[in-house]
Amino acid sequence: MSQWLDKKTIIAYLVISLTLISTTSRLQAQSNIRLTDFWNNLYSINPAYLSNKYLSTLSLSTRKQWLGFPGAPTTYMATGTIVLDKLNTQFGIKAYQDIIGYTNSSSVSVSYTYAVNINEDWRLHLGIAASFQSLWYDMDKIRVEYQTDPMLYEKLANSHHYNADLGAELASKSLRIGISTQNIFSMFRNNNQDIASSNFIYATYRNFTEDSRIDLGGGICGIRNHNLYQMELNGTAYFKTIDQEDLFQAGLFYRTPNEMGATIGYNVNKSLFLSYSYNYNVGGISRSSSGTHELMLILHINKDEECHTCY
Repeated sequence: MSQWLDKKTIIAYLVISLTLISTTSRLQAQSNIRLTDFWNNLYSINPAYLSNKYLSTLSLSTRKQWLGFPGAPTTYMATGTIVLDKLNTQFGIKAYQDIIGYTNSSSVSVSYTYAVNINEDWRLHLGIAASFQSLWYDMDKIRVEYQTDPMLYEKLANSHHYNADLGAELASKSLRIGISTQNIFSMFRNNNQDIASSNFIYATYRNFTEDSRIDLGGGICGIRNHNLYQMELNGTAYFKTIDQEDLFQAGLFYRTPNEMGATIGYNVNKSLFLSYSYNYNVGGISRSSSGTHELMLILHINKDEECHTCY
């Protein structure tokens, strides 16, 4: 494909992504489902995320939101990706279950990502995902006066939907700029049982050094969940040794309107990474909750050859 055609493809994908984000405005009953520490697994919010440093990446996460608050969300998520270098391609899979009170949401999605090499330092990643989603209710947790009320079972009927995600990401070794839309079809269905459509736009930066034992990084992310807008800022310090590029990391973040927290991560070895995140809501929820806790385990399958330009 010629360079001119590549530029037309790039522009087309970016225009489609921006159009979808600008038109997301319907109110849905289900909230956005995401990890607290999505920065260490950007694939969880953007199917376009791709790292050419690893052949494959597997992750497991569990998140308990607002501990002590009755019916607060509990989320389980697993992701996996595999990169085919010769095809500039990545295939991925993501599955999660989200439990809020007596409501259970689940989704399984598969994704395809293509990398366009712009030059030696920059690449453009284009991603799309298709998902099958389910929503059901644990009737044993519902307390009503008349358990046999037919209207109760009619309104709380199980449902299944197909959905899709779309994303783009511009990446270099130190800087990533990404944009994504989750659950596109929910924008066009007037169904309160749909899992909500959400939009993300983010930038993350890390300063790689050779002489220093500490690298500094940070990120900013804008999140739109229909009529709810959020902004997150974070800063992270990466601690290194002579034998290991990253030993552990520690960071702080603030998320509007009233959440703040900290993350710590430890590289058990060159392949296994473990992180813990804690955030506290300083709003009204703080009177009934001790905060949100999250654990994440990531397994990287490294490439055989050493790559100094990989990221």
